[in-house]
Amino acid sequence: MNKILIIIQREYTQRVRGKAFLLSTLLMPLVMLVFTLAPILLVTKSGGERRVVVLDESGDPKLFDALKEATSDRLADTKYQLTREVIPPGADLAAVRKEWERRAIKDSDLAYLTLPPGVLDRTEPEYSAANISDFSIDALGRALSSAIVHRRLVRAGVEADKADQYTKSVEMKKNKVTEQGESREGGQTFMLGFVLLFFIYMTTLLYGISVMRGVMEEKQSRIVEIIVSSVRPFQMLLGKLIGIGLVGLTQYAVWVTFAVLLTFGGVHVFAGGRSINMPALPPGLLICFVTYFVLGYFLFATLYSIVGSMIASEEDAQQLMFPVTMLNVIPMVLFWTVVRNPNGGFAIGMSLFPFFAPTLMMMRIAIISPPVWQILLSMLLMVLSILGAVWIAARIYRVGILMYGKRPSLAELGRWIRYQ
Repeated sequence: MNKILIIIQREYTQRVRGKAFLLSTLLMPLVMLVFTLAPILLVTKSGGERRVVVLDESGDPKLFDALKEATSDRLADTKYQLTREVIPPGADLAAVRKEWERRAIKDSDLAYLTLPPGVLDRTEPEYSAANISDFSIDALGRALSSAIVHRRLVRAGVEADKADQYTKSVEMKKNKVTEQGESREGGQTFMLGFVLLFFIYMTTLLYGISVMRGVMEEKQSRIVEIIVSSVRPFQMLLGKLIGIGLVGLTQYAVWVTFAVLLTFGGVHVFAGGRSINMPALPPGLLICFVTYFVLGYFLFATLYSIVGSMIASEEDAQQLMFPVTMLNVIPMVLFWTVVRNPNGGFAIGMSLFPFFAPTLMMMRIAIISPPVWQILLSMLLMVLSILGAVWIAARIYRVGILMYGKRPSLAELGRWIRYQ
């Protein structure tokens, strides 16, 4: 037992003190911060106003006022400056548009909105700008649609006040139904689930490869020949798996702490005091997250350790690690299928499969809260798979780490496993 603890301590301290660990531990929170706050800051701190010139040939003098009112209601978070240029009947609209087109090419913050004759009937308005990828354009389009409907109602004899009520937008609330009752849901759990899924995917992949490279480097440097003279190969393998796993848990502790701080106040400060709904991190989800990381890490790290003990060069590593890596990649390919129908038979079956459970079951937990028996069954199947993988890995590892030259064939692997 003392020998295993020494190996654990060696693997842990060797990696924690490295620059790669410090950089990745600090870099990930920065990446989280950028992806969380970038959309907010782009909207709240964007320089200048979006200037839209309305080329009004509609013939309705109050349509522009209705548009400004609808814009102020629907685009309160966006700085829009609307100005109106009335195009009199008989004027050359094409020439006017050509002039504003020339200006818009020179100024990317400038756009022009054409309201042609008959826009209150069936003629379509047109928005033109050098940059039409701005997400707020769709909101401007909905505001314009509301203004046009408002003016149609007034023209049909409806009082202006009633027309305002009829055209007022209605927001649909989304409630997630769980055994604890209904809870308000704005799509945050989907994003939270995807973030957790991506974290598990990346960390199990990176730390699994780290185990493989550690075994390969010790084997190539012949250090392993000295170590196995005083430590059993199984003890060496177990110490390496636990030591590197603790490195991952240390990083997770830092990242989770940062995420909690960001959720409960950091965003409010960075966003200049605006009220922004951040997805909460329920304790149950956090427990499942850590559990699936630990199980997923041990499962994949064990497989990667087998690869590391079999190979003698980087070329062999690229070939042999591909099947193991694909077991981690396939769940990402199945991601949207599971999201569309998380309670379907396919989603349930795939999320119970031990190699897919860390990612797909985590996604299902974040979206729909599956039955507890499914969660426990997936964890049990993973534990059994880990025990089987460790048994096979230990038998291959004890022979493979001392073998040099060509990589073993499947027949040789079978003999290594059966060897007493």
